[in-house]
Amino acid sequence: YRVPTGTVRALTPALAVPLLGWAATTGGWGLLLHALAGGAIYGAGFLVVSLLTPMGLGDVRLSVPSGLLLGAGGVARLWPGVLATVLLAGVIALGLLASRRYSRRDPMPYAPAIVAGTLAAVCL
Repeated sequence: YRVPTGTVRALTPALAVPLLGWAATTGGWGLLLHALAGGAIYGAGFLVVSLLTPMGLGDVRLSVPSGLLLGAGGVARLWPGVLATVLLAGVIALGLLASRRYSRRDPMPYAPAIVAGTLAAVCL
């Protein structure tokens, strides 16, 4: 249930610095702007959800580098990534509830769905 903060703090610049270098060397500043917008949109969306639900802030922190990665592909990659994350989270929640190890009152892990949804959108 814990998203390692140190790993996420290292992951964000590890994704942003190569994007910045690529934009500086090729003049592809649009890609960098899309990536930054993707990180901001994805992070803000998860922040709103975390304020309305018991979702932890670790998931919010993890959503920012995921949004950077998805945003670098443009809107065509960002929204499928969001959709894949939400659908995978639902599948994981249903699986946990069906196993009867979790009830509706237990916190559900969202980080695996964020990672899997991001990877699915990037790979497709």
